[in-house]
Amino acid sequence: MVSLNQAAKQLSGNSKRRTTPKGTAGYDNQRENIDPHIKTQAISTKEFICKFSRQYTSWHAFGGYEDKNYTLVCGVGTWTFVTNAINDLWSDLHSNGITMLNDEIVIANKGHYTGQVTLTISALNGKDYHIRIQNITQTKTEGYPLGISTTGAGNEMALSIPLFLDVNAGDILQMQIKSTDGTDCKLDDAVFYINYLHE
Repeated sequence: MVSLNQAAKQLSGNSKRRTTPKGTAGYDNQRENIDPHIKTQAISTKEFICKFSRQYTSWHAFGGYEDKNYTLVCGVGTWTFVTNAINDLWSDLHSNGITMLNDEIVIANKGHYTGQVTLTISALNGKDYHIRIQNITQTKTEGYPLGISTTGAGNEMALSIPLFLDVNAGDILQMQIKSTDGTDCKLDDAVFYINYLHE
């Protein structure tokens, strides 16, 4: 007579053991084929944005001039290019995609740009001046001119205008000044910055 234990042993010995295919990490179930020795770490949405959506190229320029004390000859009510006799008044200390060439600003990439320019001038008391950024490629003024009245020779007056440029690739810009009565002015200092905003 065969006992229950002996019958169970016989049945188990006759059955074939089924196995599942092994995955690349050497584990039986491919759906769980993750090496437990490899530690994983969740990444937050904020970390993902910081790591993978960073802007690596931003076209910009920063520059100006300092302590020039240069006399600019102005016509009566006409716009005059802010430069010196050899067109090396301005310099761009740091730039990418924007070049200062012969005191003119050359834009390499189409788009909208923002920024600011400030310059100090001096002239006889009560003389009126306006400055503007002129796109000489498209023959248009970028933004609006702004003006000041001087308070006397040797008294430096600061004049600033915000910039909003709508330009095409290759456009050339000039800083220009206008005297209402043609009185010459002295150029002392200036600083500007331009940043790409969007296309």
